[in-house]
Amino acid sequence: MSKKHSMKDDVEGWIVSGASDRLADYAARGRKHQGLTHEDLTTGWLHAFRRMADDVRDPERRAIEEDFKSELLLRKSEPPYNMVREEFERFIAETDRAIQDRLFQMRVSDDFLKSIDKWRAKQEGEPSRAEAVRRLVELGLKAKSKG
Repeated sequence: MSKKHSMKDDVEGWIVSGASDRLADYAARGRKHQGLTHEDLTTGWLHAFRRMADDVRDPERRAIEEDFKSELLLRKSEPPYNMVREEFERFIAETDRAIQDRLFQMRVSDDFLKSIDKWRAKQEGEPSRAEAVRRLVELGLKAKSKG
């Protein structure tokens, strides 16, 4: 008699499949972190994870973290999640918030984008454009409510 198939099985299978695909993709692109020592690789992953937790909506940050993680996994080593517990909790909370957020699009001029890019370049971790606009709007709303 076979085990009853569940949605949980489907989700777990999907997660494992995605992880395998990302690992294969990293290897196919030439394993750019292969030459790093284990210590440098771990340090790189920690930095990448912290940056990713700062802006969960930025796919570039996620891709950088994935590459470091893939190299660790290919070396049969797990990423040291115990060293980023606080960031991990923040990452989970921000991811949950991002999933619940609604998509909002707008058209802007090149000058507007240049202003946003100039502002975000001065911010720690250089947020994505979307995150920069969110932060600036929040700052403006806070300033208005104080005045």
